[in-house]
Amino acid sequence: MVEAESAGSRPAARVNPFAEEVLAHHGITWSGRTPKHVDDVMAQPFDLAITVCDNARDACPIFPNARAHVHWGLPDPADHTEPEAARGAFAIAYASLSARVTALLALPLESMSPAELSAAAAQIHAGSPAA
Repeated sequence: MVEAESAGSRPAARVNPFAEEVLAHHGITWSGRTPKHVDDVMAQPFDLAITVCDNARDACPIFPNARAHVHWGLPDPADHTEPEAARGAFAIAYASLSARVTALLALPLESMSPAELSAAAAQIHAGSPAA
């Protein structure tokens, strides 16, 4: 079983409506959820922590209880405020992350060591088109 958490270093008061729109387009209901700060999930034990922060602007958090870590840096789609640009940016981010997560879930996760998992996740990122 795979469980996922999502949190940010500067969470907004509410989920970006363009993010909700893109998720809804893909059949994912996200309304009613509240953005979390990374401090809210930092202490949880993770088999793999994936950070996606924009290296040019943010220092990515370190998850001390994660067995493995990978950075899948992406531009922040919330930087776009014009509606069509924002929709496009969130659609690109969704497509990029969806492809990477699909590739990750195809791996034999239960039998991989932390080093193997980190390396495989890094390879998935390296082989993915930039968002």
